[in-house]
Amino acid sequence: MFAFKLARKMTGHLHPGYTANDSRKALAKDPAFADAFARAKNRIRQMELRYVAEEDPLRQTFLEIYVAFCAKDPI
Repeated sequence: MFAFKLARKMTGHLHPGYTANDSRKALAKDPAFADAFARAKNRIRQMELRYVAEEDPLRQTFLEIYVAFCAKDPI
């Protein structure tokens, strides 16, 4: 899902389509999109993942807001 969203951003297909020509299946057949999707999957494989476990629901909510606010470009 994340790789597909990255590929959408790389190819300019920013919004999902609800027609046969703009569907996920149609995008997968587009050579430029397929290349971008492969590069996005490779990029994700090379990422270093870190996480913070926060059990308190209120603190978790504030942490998510803080991280989203501080992120320059999450994608």
